[in-house]
Amino acid sequence: MKRLISLVLFSLSAHAIAGAADTCTAPDMAGLRSTWQAFRNASLHGTPDQIAKYYKLPVKLLSPMDGDKPFKLDRKPFMAHYPAIFRKDVAGEESELIKNLRRTKDNEYISDVYFNREKCAFVGAIRINDYNFVQDKKAGWLIESVYFGGDYYYLQDMASDK
Repeated sequence: MKRLISLVLFSLSAHAIAGAADTCTAPDMAGLRSTWQAFRNASLHGTPDQIAKYYKLPVKLLSPMDGDKPFKLDRKPFMAHYPAIFRKDVAGEESELIKNLRRTKDNEYISDVYFNREKCAFVGAIRINDYNFVQDKKAGWLIESVYFGGDYYYLQDMASDK
């Protein structure tokens, strides 16, 4: 009888472990596509409050030059300076970031990134245009970092405004 109970418990444990491993599946890339489309539309037409929900704050602002250290933009300066950081350049014209976004379509190329089933996570961010997306288990797809062009160095002053 003890042997039968041990076999049943072993079988149940093995089944539970196998079931736990099966629960880890790569997030649906269609969800990323729809997040990109909604973010793109909000960025071109929305308010900072509508747009902030697509960012994992603090968001990293990345330099166009290799070796430059990224800096982080917290929620307060993001909200206070959104138009100056994401929409306008030093001369008050549309920034390269928004010009590039206007050139995009809803069917932008999405880079391939390896999904590690053991860690149940993507290895690295997924890049669409100038934006790097990560999957948050609770919030869904969020922008972790943004590549800036020539405006990068000008933006450091605003990003450090706490």
